[in-house]
Amino acid sequence: MGSMPLDRGYLVYRKNGLVSLRPLLDDEFVFTPSSAARFLTSIGYHVSQPSDIMISTV
Repeated sequence: MGSMPLDRGYLVYRKNGLVSLRPLLDDEFVFTPSSAARFLTSIGYHVSQPSDIMISTV
């Protein structure tokens, strides 16, 4: 168990079952689905919610 300062973001990833983390660099940021939608809207794209109805192609 450890602790880390929460004044910045951290990248947490897993490779071959080993979990690692490192601080985000100054030029990196977290791009979530909601931030992606805001970005796309700001540059002129129309973003809509996905349909709840999933049509199977099988």
